[in-house]
Amino acid sequence: MTVDKIKIIVENKMRDIEFIIEKVSERGCHDIYLEADDYSELRQKREYKDLIIGEFYETYFLPQRHEFDWNIVSQIVELITSPDAVKFIELSIAGGLAGGAAYDLMKTTILKVLELIKNSDLPESHRKPYALMSSDLNKIRKYFKNHESSRINEIEKSIGIPRERIYPFLKILGFIHQRRTNSCLWCKPEVG
Repeated sequence: MTVDKIKIIVENKMRDIEFIIEKVSERGCHDIYLEADDYSELRQKREYKDLIIGEFYETYFLPQRHEFDWNIVSQIVELITSPDAVKFIELSIAGGLAGGAAYDLMKTTILKVLELIKNSDLPESHRKPYALMSSDLNKIRKYFKNHESSRINEIEKSIGIPRERIYPFLKILGFIHQRRTNSCLWCKPEVG
């Protein structure tokens, strides 16, 4: 690719960016001040589902990843965020389980994936990322049985898991992430 082609690409993208800014400026933009990201809501949006899938994929699967792992992780995320699952999880939280249903559904799904891989012709090495996910999920659940909320550095230090592997679980499980007043505080899901 030549320098001239790169310049043309940059110019075209800058025109697109300029157009977006111009149109938003014309119609107006009203910022909504929120204290926290509520992942019980955000995980329903396509862009956040994709973010969570990408975080799991990048964190648990080594560079020699396979597309089918992306597809499996996508199915797990879609299951946990499906309307029926979300309704069940919300009812469970209202009943005092505080995220237990989401943990259980996630755990059951990962264990089933492990079993399916074990019973397939895939090499045993393909079970390792899911086994690690299962182990990490157990540690996160155990930690939050004794904590209503915690900062990420406290969670990381206490359970011995790098934060990159903690974040996607907290998001998919619907935790609330304080980002303003109590920066980096993760709180158990609530019922709206």
